[in-house]
Amino acid sequence: MTEPNGSAQVERAHKERMRIVQAEQRRKRAATKNPGQGLVLVYTGDGKGKSSSAFGVMARALGWGQTIGVVQFIKGNWVTGERQFFERFSGQVAWHTMGEGFT
Repeated sequence: MTEPNGSAQVERAHKERMRIVQAEQRRKRAATKNPGQGLVLVYTGDGKGKSSSAFGVMARALGWGQTIGVVQFIKGNWVTGERQFFERFSGQVAWHTMGEGFT
């Protein structure tokens, strides 16, 4: 099977751009005065995607060996599949569920 014209060249160019971006990120991280400093992300708004986005960021952080604190505001205090999954990382994830029920 042959590649379409230019696809190998496009892939090489993309890899080179990503190499440069990653090198810059490593440089910034190395220059940080407190690399252990935390980050607070707040997902709000109407519609779907907030939880999925947050859980993806959590998985990425766990992959890098970071610890995570979750404050989840839901309509009730029931156990969710997401919480059951992330409880497997008990030493790395602190989970707090908040909510007053349906309004």
